[in-house]
Amino acid sequence: MKQTSVVHDETTLRIERTGSAGGYRIAGEIDLRTHDALAAALARIDGTGDIHLDLNDLEFCDAAGLGAMVALAERVWPLSRVVLDGVSPQLRKVLAVLHWDLRPNLEIRPRTADVARNRPVAPRSVTTV
Repeated sequence: MKQTSVVHDETTLRIERTGSAGGYRIAGEIDLRTHDALAAALARIDGTGDIHLDLNDLEFCDAAGLGAMVALAERVWPLSRVVLDGVSPQLRKVLAVLHWDLRPNLEIRPRTADVARNRPVAPRSVTTV
């Protein structure tokens, strides 16, 4: 059984290490009230090896929350990459609109439940007219 250690825990946001190296699970809601806690937790992550952020249990995330994850990818570049596991179709669309999905060391993987239900996944990039 994998052991976890809690990095941050409050009513609406929980961040914990998973048993795998560089693995973190983020659950709950990321908004104005919890953004600073997320940013502080991500700032403590070192840039050695792949960093996996499991978002399967994330119920809500605003653009500032996504921005904090992108900032982590920028900070650890070029030594590491950030893998966002379990990204909902809605968050994937936001990442595409802001062109954050084009970052060379940011990998975006769809939510397990969406893949299992064969739900459409937003395109990797957006073409503007």
